[in-house]
Amino acid sequence: MGKMRRIGSAMVATAAVVVATTAVSGAAHAATSAPHGTAGATVESQVAGLLKYNKGAKRIAADKVDLGQGAIATVHPGSAVSPAVSVSLCSFRHGDAVGWLCLYQNDNWGGENLDLTVCTNVNLSTKYMSNGRPWNDQISSIDNDQTSNVTSVFYNYDGSGDPNSSSNWQVLLRLPAGHYLRDLSKDKSLSNPPGGYANDKIDIVHVC
Repeated sequence: MGKMRRIGSAMVATAAVVVATTAVSGAAHAATSAPHGTAGATVESQVAGLLKYNKGAKRIAADKVDLGQGAIATVHPGSAVSPAVSVSLCSFRHGDAVGWLCLYQNDNWGGENLDLTVCTNVNLSTKYMSNGRPWNDQISSIDNDQTSNVTSVFYNYDGSGDPNSSSNWQVLLRLPAGHYLRDLSKDKSLSNPPGGYANDKIDIVHVC
């Protein structure tokens, strides 16, 4: 099982995903000009892709795009970020954005980043990465930075019937607020039959 932490308390054994009801505070006064150099060009390219593939999306910062339904996409050119374990990863990368559920494309917080900020169910197949690929079956690490005593749930769509009906979902993970999973390729899923791993399998997120 991957490492999980509760801020200021002991590790737990189960995982589940939740998103806070926190609004996107601070976005309005965030810088909207891109950084300079190669990294800046990469950011601009990825932001352009996010705007292209997500209908109605809006750029709200140099590296952030609002995809709607409380989903914020953030691009992070370069290597994965590994802050001290005592520092909330969402807070580390987003400043005052405490209360968000942060999903990452790669393990150890690498690749593109999708933050869920509204309490709802999110079908990840309706949100697109900068390369046009939908976010479902792409998640490899998670940080649940909520402050409330809630648990988020991650599901796999079984491939038949209405994908928006919970009767067609299988539970993969449960992650309480204040916990994270660095590498889903090492975390056993809860689906039936049991076993296997949750990496690149998440289709639906019950934020809270």
